[in-house]
Amino acid sequence: MRWSTFNLRISNVHLLRGRRPVLIDSGPPGRFDSLRARLRALSIETKELGAVILTHGHADHAGTAAEFDREGVPVLLGAGDLPLATSGQNPDVHSTGLTARLLRPFLPWSYPAFSPTTAVETSLDLASFGLDGVMRVVGGHSLGSSVVIADDLLLAGDLVRGGYLGGTLLSGRARIHYYSDDPASDLKTVAALIDEYHPTSILLGHGGPLSSDAARRRIDSLIEGLRRK
Repeated sequence: MRWSTFNLRISNVHLLRGRRPVLIDSGPPGRFDSLRARLRALSIETKELGAVILTHGHADHAGTAAEFDREGVPVLLGAGDLPLATSGQNPDVHSTGLTARLLRPFLPWSYPAFSPTTAVETSLDLASFGLDGVMRVVGGHSLGSSVVIADDLLLAGDLVRGGYLGGTLLSGRARIHYYSDDPASDLKTVAALIDEYHPTSILLGHGGPLSSDAARRRIDSLIEGLRRK
């Protein structure tokens, strides 16, 4: 599976090249023109997208979904995050460390509200959107947090993060996400998905990508560290 990652300052957007191009996440609010320019640099117009699949409904990942919806691109979201999308408001989030607490004042907390084309309850085959893969709602980071499994890729959203300073340093090192009510549960979800699907690479909302084998070992260590606290 061919893919590209666009780093939009505070979060990643991933482009998957299936039978049709598909975006995973839409980036933070105010970044639609930048994202469209990135696509055009690859000779892709927004109308050619098979879908925009949101890993969850937080502002840094769903911030430009309304613009894609207006352009007629199907937008997919886990049903548990419908209240976030239709209100255009982030919920409060639980910080997992000092860095997360320092970042809170700089996070986008609102974005243009939208109604997704499809609200996914459990899982959805993505063939009709031009991608041989599946979207699965797993919860955790948010009620509607979802992952995408396509070919040798696992797109894990914000269940885990890569590296330090938003992935600026050691981007391929798995770490607990900045915000989570139950980081051990989120990490166990990722571990179970790796064991089930055996991806080669894991693409993330922040930092990454991760090598699946190294990430699996590192996740066990992180879970053990949380258990000892």
